[in-house]
Amino acid sequence: MPLKFLALILLFVLLTVGTRLVIRAFDRLVLGFSNRGKLAVAAILVALSTSLPELFIAVAAGFSGRPEISLANLLGANVVNLSLVVGGATLIAGSLPIVGDYWHWELAAMFFAGLAPVLLLMDGGLSRLDGFILVVIYLLYLEGVIIDGKKKSVAEASVAAKRGLLTRVKEWHRKKKDGSVLILFLGIAVMMFSADQIVKLIVQMTPTLGISSVVFGLVMVSLGTTLPELTLSVGAAAKKEVALIMGNLFGSIVTNATLIVGVLALISPFETEKMANYSLVNMAFVVVFGLFWLFTSTKKRLDRFEGIILIGVFLVFAGLELMLRV
Repeated sequence: MPLKFLALILLFVLLTVGTRLVIRAFDRLVLGFSNRGKLAVAAILVALSTSLPELFIAVAAGFSGRPEISLANLLGANVVNLSLVVGGATLIAGSLPIVGDYWHWELAAMFFAGLAPVLLLMDGGLSRLDGFILVVIYLLYLEGVIIDGKKKSVAEASVAAKRGLLTRVKEWHRKKKDGSVLILFLGIAVMMFSADQIVKLIVQMTPTLGISSVVFGLVMVSLGTTLPELTLSVGAAAKKEVALIMGNLFGSIVTNATLIVGVLALISPFETEKMANYSLVNMAFVVVFGLFWLFTSTKKRLDRFEGIILIGVFLVFAGLELMLRV
């Protein structure tokens, strides 16, 4: 058993390494965009790339006939993102100022997207139709982000459009030569391998530990798969890059709850025997979202003490899950 735990840790490290390779490749591939366009595209791509561990685990779990592992991981990861990740970033930065009116649309979109799979699960499972609905919700969110970005960058877009076609082709050729595409596929290959091995190890370990695969996914796996978000947020906090932290946070939660749960349902539709298995994590999501909204909407910043509170909510959630052993 100790060897399996060690192997699991090493696989999570490998998963994080693969994710970092993908993020680095995406970062290079967006070079040359206008400032506003670069920020918008980077926010979408970074959020999607840091959610790749959850995506590959969902695919591996779906084809292995164990979709409940991935579903628990995805629901737990959203709680981790909104509590441990943002709380940890706040501890590093001391204070995270909130710039702009993001909560008017992005925050509402994140909340309803996070609840979407929960609402669809109320009939006792997720069908392929449910999966299709979730993917459509993600595409609508993506369209909203892109359209909003275009509205805010009309001037820059008009300037960028004046560049000649030959100039843009040269820029793309220059970017391709730095090996970004190769790094991208290498990172994805590393993540696919590690995710597949993680699912296999979980299936082997859960009977011995005496806890259900749902609880293991809600706590342990979600901590591992959110390492990329945590690493990125801590690094961005040290550089005071608040927009990157919030963009990645919101995008990752929406991606997990809609696109990845949707892909899981499309691959392997399933029924939930005990909806109560997910009641605590759903309650935790609502609580941390409410606290996050309260903290950021009143003073337009997140202070260190409030970050500690968010981390404390996660610790209470994890402790209850492990004690109850659903």
